[in-house]
Amino acid sequence: MSIYKADDKLAELLINHGFVENTSEIDKQKGKRRFKLSKRARIIVYFDYEDIKIMESSKIMDSCYQMSDKELKLLFFYFELSPAYRKEFTNSGIFNFKIMMEGLSRMTKEICALKEFDLKHSRQKKLEKIIGLYNSIEL
Repeated sequence: MSIYKADDKLAELLINHGFVENTSEIDKQKGKRRFKLSKRARIIVYFDYEDIKIMESSKIMDSCYQMSDKELKLLFFYFELSPAYRKEFTNSGIFNFKIMMEGLSRMTKEICALKEFDLKHSRQKKLEKIIGLYNSIEL
């Protein structure tokens, strides 16, 4: 299991997954970096010296000093989710590592329960799509 910190290795992974670096010259001089999925995106992955912050505009949604493989996969997963699917994790759509992990666990249990009763429910299909998207992400 790898550990990722706010460094060039993580920056390269972000860029390889479609992120664009849009760090100002002042922030570059200070050793800070900022990444978005597009120039207009509101959600930012921000390297604040040694901290990794996930922000929406200027509001911090979650932060950490380092990330595991699973947490990095959750981050990429969150950015790939549509807003409707994000609401399955939290009504506000705010990113949080703990909430995302708990949500995936809850969805997996719910799918098992739906399969146990042999229900072909649209909810089951939706949850299977979400879990499938998570499983399809590679680092």
